[in-house]
Amino acid sequence: MLSKPLKKSIYLIGPQSTGKTTLTQALQQYYGPETPVLEEIARSILNQKKYSADSLLSNQCFQMQTDIFDAQFLEEKSFVDQGKFFISDRNAVDPIVYAKMYSWNPDDWKRFCKTPEWKILRSRYKNQENCLVVLMLPITEFLVDDGTRLMPQDLEEWIEIGNQFQEFLKDQCIPFRVLGENYSGIDERVKKVVFWTESEY
Repeated sequence: MLSKPLKKSIYLIGPQSTGKTTLTQALQQYYGPETPVLEEIARSILNQKKYSADSLLSNQCFQMQTDIFDAQFLEEKSFVDQGKFFISDRNAVDPIVYAKMYSWNPDDWKRFCKTPEWKILRSRYKNQENCLVVLMLPITEFLVDDGTRLMPQDLEEWIEIGNQFQEFLKDQCIPFRVLGENYSGIDERVKKVVFWTESEY
């Protein structure tokens, strides 16, 4: 039984190694073990399609992000079709931003924004009554190489990825909240996200 029902779906997005999965797990613990959780799609796609971390910097980048985007769309649809709110470790903004940052064709990312899938997703993310988007920004001590994802070359690149997330969300008129250096402890992060989830923008 849920200890507390979710009042809207929560999407945790942002650069790698900003604590999204840790916070996802902590929020599920807060709301109860039966709370629906959409786990990170990118890692499973990398394994299924035999991509490596270096694929992000190769001519495979756009195809890799397309595979992640498509899988994210289908997974979200399956959760939405159940009519329940859920916690999502990332959303479809992530592959778009990474395509913008790393695809060999600088305009590849725009192709996502012209798809019918993105129109559905964007409408969902903009719906503040049913959705909370939380952008998690870099905290220096969180940057740890997990051996799977490509790591930024330096702190400046890591920060720039976060800036690109903010720029894209604003450009698409998607409301979002930010967790960064001001909230680094997991307990205070959970408390803040719960507050945002249960209050109005």
